[in-house]
Amino acid sequence: MDESGCSVNEILVRLDEVAPGVPLLALGQTVFWDEPMKAGLALAAAASSPSRPFIAGVHDTDYFAKAPRGIGVRGYAALPHNDTTTQNLWSAAAEFSTLFGGETVVTRDRLTQHGVSLGRLAHGRPELMDELTEAWGWRGLAAAPDDDRIAAETPLQAVLGPLFDTLEWAVNSTLDCLSGPALEAARKKADHLLSLVCEGTDEAGTDTLADFYERILPDLYSFAAGEPVPVQTTRTTELLAFNPQTCDRDRFAILDLFLNPATRDVARHAYDRAVQGTEMYTLDRFGAGAVPFDVIIPGRGRGTLRVGTRGLLIMTPDILAVSYKRAPTNRRELAALLEERFGPGVTLVGKAVTLISLLAREFVFVFHEGASGYVNRSRTFHRYLAEAGHPQPVHPWCAWATAPGRPLTR
Repeated sequence: MDESGCSVNEILVRLDEVAPGVPLLALGQTVFWDEPMKAGLALAAAASSPSRPFIAGVHDTDYFAKAPRGIGVRGYAALPHNDTTTQNLWSAAAEFSTLFGGETVVTRDRLTQHGVSLGRLAHGRPELMDELTEAWGWRGLAAAPDDDRIAAETPLQAVLGPLFDTLEWAVNSTLDCLSGPALEAARKKADHLLSLVCEGTDEAGTDTLADFYERILPDLYSFAAGEPVPVQTTRTTELLAFNPQTCDRDRFAILDLFLNPATRDVARHAYDRAVQGTEMYTLDRFGAGAVPFDVIIPGRGRGTLRVGTRGLLIMTPDILAVSYKRAPTNRRELAALLEERFGPGVTLVGKAVTLISLLAREFVFVFHEGASGYVNRSRTFHRYLAEAGHPQPVHPWCAWATAPGRPLTR
C-alpha cells in the first residue's frame, strides 16, 4: 500500500478499509531503539480503531552479535563501530546511541577522498585510526566470537551488566548535551528509565534476554509516550513456533509452495529473481535443496533448512540431519517430522524476504520507513509468485517517516 505523503491518521482510516481489525505488529531486536515512534503509533491506532490490537514483539530469533576475532572479547562487551578493528561488526539485539549519535562510520576511503594521508596520520599510532573512523555516539553489545546463541537463548545475567552500563553511557552522554532547566527535567526522566530497566530483571536469574525485553516493553512504551499505551506483547519464537498444532496457521501457508513438488521450482525461481543483484543469497548458495526458511532447535541453534529426496539438513553450527523414505511435501508433514526428531520447541523463521511473507499473512507490519531493506524485495517476490499463478494474500505494512500523530510527551 503506497500512501506516502498521507498523515498517520489518514493511513489508519485507510487500514480500516483494507484490513479491518487486523492486528498491528511491531517487531524489534532491541527495545531501546524506535519505541517512541511505535508508542506514538500505538496511541494513534487506539484512538482511531480501539478494537484493533497493537502487538509489540521481541524479534528474538537472530544470533546475538559476535565480536571480531583478535580484539579479546570474553563474555559480552560494548564495542564502537569503526572502519578498522570492528569494521564488520553488526549489533542489533543490544545497541544504543546517545543524542545526535548514530552508527555512521567514517570510512578510510572517505578520509582519503578528502585529502587525508592515512599513512602519515597513523604513523606510530595505529590505534588512532580506530578513533578517527569511529561512529560517534554509538555502542553495540557483542558476544565472544564462538558464542552461537540466538537472542532467545542468551542468558540475561550474562549480558545484563554490560547492557545496563551501555544504556547508562547513552543516557549520561545525552545529559551532557543539555543545560539549564531542561537538564534537571531530563535527569528525572533518566532516573525513571534506569529504574524501570533495573526493576524489570528477575530475582531468580533464569531469564533470557528475550524474557527481559518482553517484560519491560509495555513500561518502555508508556515511558516514551508519557502516558499508558495499550499494547500486547509477544516474541518471534512464539509467533513462529512450528509444530503439528500450529502448522495450519495461515502464516505458514507459503511454506507449502516450497515443499510441494508441483510448485517448488516456481517458488524457488521467484525467490531467486527477487534477491538477484543484492547482497542476499540466492538459494543455490545455501546448498542443494535449500528453502528460504531457517529452523531453530532449542539448544542447537539456527540454520537453513535443506530438503532432499532421502533426508533433510538443518545447517546449525553442528549440522543436524533427518533421514526419511519420502520427502515432506507440505507443512503438516514437515512439522510432524521435526517434532518427532527434535521434540517440542521448534521454530521456523523466514529468511529476510520470507519473514515478511509469513507474518504479513495475519498481521499489519509496523516499520519505520527504511528500517527494513527487505520490504521492496518481499513485494517483488510476491509479484513474481502472482505472475506465476500463485498469489499469496498478505496485509499491507504501515511505515512512518516522522513522528506519528501528535507530539509525544518526553
